[in-house]
Parts: sequence; structure tokens; C-alpha cells
Amino acid sequence: MTQSDWEALIQKHIDGGTDATEAAALSALLEANAEVRLLYLQLARIHATLATDFAEEPRPAIEPKQQLDRTG
Repeated sequence: MTQSDWEALIQKHIDGGTDATEAAALSALLEANAEVRLLYLQLARIHATLATDFAEEPRPAIEPKQQLDRTG
């Protein structure tokens, strides 16, 4: 398995899309390979950060222009 394959499997697992066979394969990889464990932790951290950022109340990217008072 290549690093690209590991990353795809980890992403799929983090997104909740792995079946029992894939989860077992990932578990075996994590137990056997420190590099895969590190990659898993990095991707899980990114996923958690993004989930937290998007859970906050959305803010406009640009503040709306203030309406000019045209009376008087």
C-alpha cells in the first residue's frame, strides 16, 4: 500500500465511510506502522479543526456597506 492509499483509507474512515473490512485493514496498518499512525493523527486533527471552524456562527466575508441617510 502506498502513502496515497493510506491517506485515502484514513480520510474515508474519518468521514465515516469505511466498512468492517476496511476498518480492520486500517487498524492493522495503524498497529504495524508508525508512519501511518502519524498520518492518521495529522488528518484527524485537520478534520477536527475544520469541523470546529464550520460549527461556529457564519460571518460575512465582507462587512455590508452602511446605508447613507439621504433624508434632509
